[in-house]
Amino acid sequence: MAAQTAMLSRRIFEDVWNHKNLSVIDDLISADYVHHDPNSPTASGIDGYKQFVNYYMNAFPDAHFTIDDAFTDGQNTEV
Repeated sequence: MAAQTAMLSRRIFEDVWNHKNLSVIDDLISADYVHHDPNSPTASGIDGYKQFVNYYMNAFPDAHFTIDDAFTDGQNTEV
């Protein structure tokens, strides 16, 4: 389970944020997703996450994320 969670998290950063492929959000984000960050726009559900991503991509079009380590369920997963 931890490896699957790490893989999904990695895909969100790589596919969605780094490659700007918003179409994979439908496969990666739960319909009951709720974003809990008072500094970000309110986002819930798949469409809300897409709006959240678009908001940040418009503000920071050259943003790129690098994953050095991944921790899930108390385990360090090599990346």
